[in-house]
Amino acid sequence: MKLFKSTLCIILSLTSLSALASKSLKVWGNIPFQRGPDLCGYKQAFSQTRQIYMSEMVGLANSLMQSGAYGDEAKEILEKFDELYDSHKNLAINDSEQYLSIELENSLKGSLDQLYRDISTENKRIVFYHSVKSNEEKVNYIGYGSYAFAPQCQGEIKVSVTLIDNQGLSQTFQATGRPETVMAPIAQEILREFQKTKFHSSVKTSAGDLELVPSSNGDIGKVRRLELARRQCQIRGARLPSAIELEDIAGYGDWNGGISLGHNVWVVDEPNIGLKIYAPFLAAPNLSPVRDPFAVNTREFHFFCVR
Repeated sequence: MKLFKSTLCIILSLTSLSALASKSLKVWGNIPFQRGPDLCGYKQAFSQTRQIYMSEMVGLANSLMQSGAYGDEAKEILEKFDELYDSHKNLAINDSEQYLSIELENSLKGSLDQLYRDISTENKRIVFYHSVKSNEEKVNYIGYGSYAFAPQCQGEIKVSVTLIDNQGLSQTFQATGRPETVMAPIAQEILREFQKTKFHSSVKTSAGDLELVPSSNGDIGKVRRLELARRQCQIRGARLPSAIELEDIAGYGDWNGGISLGHNVWVVDEPNIGLKIYAPFLAAPNLSPVRDPFAVNTREFHFFCVR
């Protein structure tokens, strides 16, 4: 714990309290993990009353005696099984305490690297740093974690990973699973949080630089009438994109600052024409994806704003 605190002080001294200017989020490469309580043992100890526990032991003893064991033999067998279970459990706990922290850290980094190999991105935002060579380099995040043996008592652990930025704000990601796979869903959540496009991001389009502005709910909006989308954008000091702008933004994808269109139907505002819908699934050599709203079999239209 002292080592972790000293490391924390060193890293915080290297970080700036100003807003992040870099596109990459530099995370300090060492992520210490501490072992938490044995939730499995806690559940076993407190999930049943003494009367239930004694009834189970008496039932096991009766089964052994019906199989031919004498009373003393049945007692000895039950005690031996109990000792053997505790011995194997303690061995696993002591061994995991020594090596599991390293495995969890490496598994998190490996899972993130695999995710980056699976997606298309020009800018890898999450990078791990193990050294800072000059005052110009700042570490944006430090991380620490904890793990505890899950209460299900099926060999799973419950893991929490906390990332703290240089303003002291923290975010925690949790998952439960077997040690060899539990970090994968945590890596997915971290990637989604820090890599996926968030409003208000800026992208370059054929019409110039555009800022992506969310609807009034802070995210992509949904409306049943196209006029409502235009009104929400106007309230936010923005406008709806044109079809060409929408295509340019979609070209970046969700992991590069753009927004993928998927199979949703989008609201666009075409110059000199007005409000239309954009249906990506209708795009073809001889068919335009830009249509009137009654041309598609839906009455829920997605939108975001630009300025």
